[in-house]
Amino acid sequence: MADDTRGKWLVAEAQRLSTQQDNYAEQAFYTALAAFCAEQQHELELAAGEVDGRSWNHEQW
Repeated sequence: MADDTRGKWLVAEAQRLSTQQDNYAEQAFYTALAAFCAEQQHELELAAGEVDGRSWNHEQW
């Protein structure tokens, strides 16, 4: 899963940038960005699972 790897990298990078900031506003921005990216990654995984599940359920075709 290349998307999963990119999503984890993006979250880790935002968290790393958050810890490197001296300015509180920038720390808050990168922390919120990391949380947002993690949530988006989770939603993508749920959507992929739903598509996979519907493709195997002939009653929902």
